[in-house]
Amino acid sequence: MTIRRPLAQPTEPTEPTADAPGAPLRDPGDPWGFSRRLPWVAPAATVLAGGWFFRWMSDDGFIYLRVVENLISGNGPVFNADERVEVATGPLWVALLAAARLITGVRLEWIAVVLGLGLAALGAGLAGAAAVRARGQGSAFWGVQAFCLIPFVWHFATSGLETGLLLAWIGLSAWLLVTASDTTSAGRIVVVGAVVGLGPLIRPDLALVTLVALAGLVWRRRRTNRPTVLLVVSASAAPVLYQVFRMAYYRAVVPNTALAKLASASHWDQGLAYLANALANPLVIVIILGGMWAASRREGPWQLRLLAFSGLVYVLAVTRGGGDFMRLRMYIPGLMLAAISAPLLRSVSNRTLVRLVLFLGMIGWLETISPQGVLPAPGVVSERDFYAGFENPSGDFNPITVEDFGQTAQAKLGIIARNTLAAGETGYWELVRDELSMPVAAPPRPVTVLAENVGLVGYAAGADVYIIDWLSITDPIGARLEATERGRPGHERVLPRAWVEAKAGIDSPGARLLDDAMNCGRPAKLLRGVSAPLTAELALDNLLNAVGDTFLVISRDP
Repeated sequence: MTIRRPLAQPTEPTEPTADAPGAPLRDPGDPWGFSRRLPWVAPAATVLAGGWFFRWMSDDGFIYLRVVENLISGNGPVFNADERVEVATGPLWVALLAAARLITGVRLEWIAVVLGLGLAALGAGLAGAAAVRARGQGSAFWGVQAFCLIPFVWHFATSGLETGLLLAWIGLSAWLLVTASDTTSAGRIVVVGAVVGLGPLIRPDLALVTLVALAGLVWRRRRTNRPTVLLVVSASAAPVLYQVFRMAYYRAVVPNTALAKLASASHWDQGLAYLANALANPLVIVIILGGMWAASRREGPWQLRLLAFSGLVYVLAVTRGGGDFMRLRMYIPGLMLAAISAPLLRSVSNRTLVRLVLFLGMIGWLETISPQGVLPAPGVVSERDFYAGFENPSGDFNPITVEDFGQTAQAKLGIIARNTLAAGETGYWELVRDELSMPVAAPPRPVTVLAENVGLVGYAAGADVYIIDWLSITDPIGARLEATERGRPGHERVLPRAWVEAKAGIDSPGARLLDDAMNCGRPAKLLRGVSAPLTAELALDNLLNAVGDTFLVISRDP
């Protein structure tokens, strides 16, 4: 006798839930897929809207534009046409700006603002999507969303600086770490390595993030018996090639800005004050604590632990170095990395998370009413408030072009210098501490300007006007002068008067003495290396002596 079993009744296929790691986020009640798009749409839209509302150009952004102008004009990636000094901290940003200018013909100021904002929004969207993909939970993007509500992220999404490119790089690197880090495809391995390796080309200090991420990738792949040689080669190829070019062309192993700003020296007192100033925003506290929590746990996606660790290491390195004179700017990379990894509040609903993040964001917004913040740090200020506020007499809330800054002393002097040169006349002006003076001089160049903030005045003046930088950012000798004491971050190596007079052609005892001193020994070789016509022989000499001349310290006493 055969016993017949009842046929199993067919069941309706179940949708993967958001609680299953790696599962696609689907909601039968959301036919438009909004819940799946929210993790990348919300951060991107927040940065896009906030960045556009606060669009502007910074003085340091105009430094980039002058370098791009020189590059397009055939003078090379330099600030002054006859000196090979690296003042643009981000070579990849210079290349993108130059390419966009040649392709579109649009004004450089608008290219820098729009391109930076678009890249920042792209990076925020990729970061949110990476967080959700790693955890498999739709609310995992709220750490990134909290980061995108920090007002200074909106400020520096434009500004002409490399921040937008930086955010895009972090977002893309996080996405690749989550989706392709364990791949066996040679093509994908090359892509992952090449993208992660771009950090030093965006900003030299991001080499720290690249090294941490690359070490984590190598460790992970060795544990899974996957080859690592291709990964390491693809990650190091572009940075190594550019480093060889830097040493042969600029006779240095780091940008001149790093030397002038004492980037390698520790300054814990100033750094802790800079950190306290940033922690006045509660979202910063939440993100850092969330990153610490994520980095300390052994369970969970290893990619998130790696991102959190690299972000915290970066924050620590910035604090050790004394931070920056721009509020919160230098913490942005570390905060974004930590925000991607910020822990998920599993027991809290999305609605509650929205209210919590918006409430903390409002407190952080109110904290920015004062340019110095509720916990002031020496020499630290909201740079956007400075240039779009009392420093800009036109009262323009969104100053971008030179004309928008037309009522400032920097723009006025730059235009005067440009017109003087165009008329075939000579002139020399000094603009320091917002005081304009015109000393009697016989300048070695037709038109010369000494300025404290050289970006706006230099770009307004044009590539052919020689700019002397009072703060040594663009000066190969000033950046190597011995630092007698620490001061405002990034403003500590002020040029001695004798060196200013020697460069300007002013006949004075100090200038004559210093001119004699610069014509002998290693300073003379350094000056020849960065100013003589670049031949193959000189490029090789620069390459071989770049390390020694990077660490050269020149006495302030001629």
